[in-house]
Amino acid sequence: MTEVILNSGNGIPRCELYVLSEDLEAAYKRAIEAGAIQISEIQDRDWGDTVGYVSDPDGHIIAFARRT
Repeated sequence: MTEVILNSGNGIPRCELYVLSEDLEAAYKRAIEAGAIQISEIQDRDWGDTVGYVSDPDGHIIAFARRT
C-alpha cells in the first residue's frame, strides 16, 4: 500500500489549472509570493494567449493566462 503524504504530493493525481485573469502579472506574482514555484515566465504563446506557469506545493501546474 502507498502512503499518501499531502505536503509532498505523494500519491495525489496531478492536474493543470488554466486560470484566465484580467491582471495576469498580479495573479502570477501573488502565487509565487504564496509559495508557488516558477515553471515558466509570463510570455506570449503560440496559441495566442499570454501565459505564465507555476507549480503548487503538491506539484499541480497552474497556468495564469490572458487572452491576447
